[in-house]
Amino acid sequence: MITMETSSDEASSVASSMKQRRELVSMFHTYSLSPMHYRMQIMKEKSRIRHYKRKLKNVTRTTKRLQAKVEKLCEVIKRLKKKNRSSTCVHAVNCKCILK
Repeated sequence: MITMETSSDEASSVASSMKQRRELVSMFHTYSLSPMHYRMQIMKEKSRIRHYKRKLKNVTRTTKRLQAKVEKLCEVIKRLKKKNRSSTCVHAVNCKCILK
């Protein structure tokens, strides 16, 4: 029967390596996530992308609508300016020539 005697520093090094191994295993288990978790993350990201696409579409639609309104207002202002040149208005505080 063979017996191995280990010195105290060898025993402590073995114990510390075992402790390190346990720490590494616990870190691995905390940071390694299941495939289902990754699937859920992907689904969340996809829904977020859809949400922002919808938002972007709404913003572009609103922008186009506002642009059209601005163009109409510009045309109205041009017509009113032309009308205003022909009239003999002194432009008092309560000017009504623009409303004619």
